[in-house]
Amino acid sequence: MRIWRIVYFLVLGWTHTMEAQFYWQNYTTQNIYNDFAQTGDNIWIATQGGLIRYETLSGKYQTYLPWNSPLKGKDIVDLAVGNDMSLWVGTNGGGLFNYKEGVWTRYHDFIELESEFNTVKNINVRPNGDVWFSLAKGGCSICHKLFRLHNGQITECTGIPISSDGISFTSFEFKDDDDIWLFSQRSFSIYNISSQKIIETYSLSIFTSNPNKDIDYANIDLYGDLILYFDTGIFKFDGVNKEILWSNGESIYSSFRHPDGRLFMAYYTLDAEKLNFLVFDGKNINVIYDDHIPPIPGINTYKRLVHIDNDGHYWLLGYNSQLWVEKIIPGYLSKLKFLIFLPIMSEKWNLIVTILFGSQQVGLT
Repeated sequence: MRIWRIVYFLVLGWTHTMEAQFYWQNYTTQNIYNDFAQTGDNIWIATQGGLIRYETLSGKYQTYLPWNSPLKGKDIVDLAVGNDMSLWVGTNGGGLFNYKEGVWTRYHDFIELESEFNTVKNINVRPNGDVWFSLAKGGCSICHKLFRLHNGQITECTGIPISSDGISFTSFEFKDDDDIWLFSQRSFSIYNISSQKIIETYSLSIFTSNPNKDIDYANIDLYGDLILYFDTGIFKFDGVNKEILWSNGESIYSSFRHPDGRLFMAYYTLDAEKLNFLVFDGKNINVIYDDHIPPIPGINTYKRLVHIDNDGHYWLLGYNSQLWVEKIIPGYLSKLKFLIFLPIMSEKWNLIVTILFGSQQVGLT
């Protein structure tokens, strides 16, 4: 009888601990969140109140500010990870920075003193090590100039039409090594790097009948095709043909490109009030219903998928720029090992019942 009791509690303990038990931990600062990146075991968060570094192994935080680091500028705007796992940092007014193994390098000569174009955005590190980025005009999200950092030298790309009020493009993605997709308000174009000219322009009317609709998000998939997100659906476009990948009447709230190339898209179902994910591997698109993710405390509507870290945890952005990460409830996996060995060492199996059911009372922090 004693042996059967031991087996029973071993199986029950295994089943219980293998259930998905998650809670939300808030990494909010009182400053507006701008961007997110990960280098190894370090999480980097760009905010209007500095650059935050979170060490996942130790749980320690460090905030880099103009008075305790070489960082300059009003706030941290954009982040990107280099091929050497260094961190590229775009600032408002302070230039472009690179951080590698404790050493900061600043690039700022390209920003004219008191120039209206002074905010570094859209940092894109190419396989050859070149760093591309745009300079945004203060207070204008659709007024950008395109720059390239090559062998330590920064040059501006010419041939991009800019209106008298500075309107040009909002963001960009690489089509291939010699062509760039430039996205504007009501259209997008192909910019050729060699000739430094716009070689093709497309109207959004081929995707949506709404004349006032902008592109929600844009990504490049594993095969180099352009993925565009509208309220009418998700489209794949190769420059000639368009293909609708998904449409069910619900808008995509965010899009995240995983380091392995897959695209994760978050959408919020208004009927079920759940955050679901679409995953696109370049060929197939699948829906993931993450029922194990509990609601963020006090946030029942808009949630934006920011990142999926190396441990597979979701980082979500809620209202008031609150940044949250799902965590496994502490104690579950460690209790599993404890439950396996305790029956073998103890004659009092009633103690096992107390420990087993007590492990269900792990509180949220």
